[in-house]
Amino acid sequence: MIELCFNSSLKGALTEARRFHPGATVVGVDAPLFRGDITDPGLTAGPALISLQKRAARGEAVRIWTDRTPAGACGLLFASHLLRDAPGPLWAVPLTKCYHRPDGVKVVAAHWGEVAPKELEAFADPPVLLDQTARRDLAQQWANLQQENAPLRVMENGAVHSAEITHYDGLVLSACPDHPCRAAELIGRLVSQQLGIDDWFWAERVQALLEAGALRLVEPREDKFYEAVIARG
Repeated sequence: MIELCFNSSLKGALTEARRFHPGATVVGVDAPLFRGDITDPGLTAGPALISLQKRAARGEAVRIWTDRTPAGACGLLFASHLLRDAPGPLWAVPLTKCYHRPDGVKVVAAHWGEVAPKELEAFADPPVLLDQTARRDLAQQWANLQQENAPLRVMENGAVHSAEITHYDGLVLSACPDHPCRAAELIGRLVSQQLGIDDWFWAERVQALLEAGALRLVEPREDKFYEAVIARG
């Protein structure tokens, strides 16, 4: 069994959990599939993915851990395209929105990166077997996204759509308080939106808006961007 995921935190959690399941292999894809060029052959050229394809071609089962974030949803489409002809079973493991612990406490996670190793099974919806029809449909969606090859891919109405890199800039500006604040505070507000997008992406967009004049730098911090004080332009 191969566990395939698209989040570094989830990879660590799965690796920890699989210590108790000898024989399972965890493969993590680090490439940010929700942004940038997805026609680059290098996306599938890494040793881990080459090994994955060889093992899947021999009929080994693969479970794809997916969620409602752009990275998780793109991962499912990417993997379905990559493994569309694999003879063995291909499963999708979706993230449930929440679960109730035995003590009655409701636990919520927006994406797999928020889930601790001991909670993986609790948050995992029943795996969905991807038959040939499902694989072809998901693979075609990825092929369409590759043809568009937009700078960004976003989730809208439960589906992945191509978008401009400026798609979230309105959200960045609306999250910026009326008073000057540290870049770290603004980025923290954006991360807390629970879109499953890492802080580095938000930092890039804040810097782009500074260059465009939509935000302004009040107190620069050399080599410490997160400590810089910024304000609306």
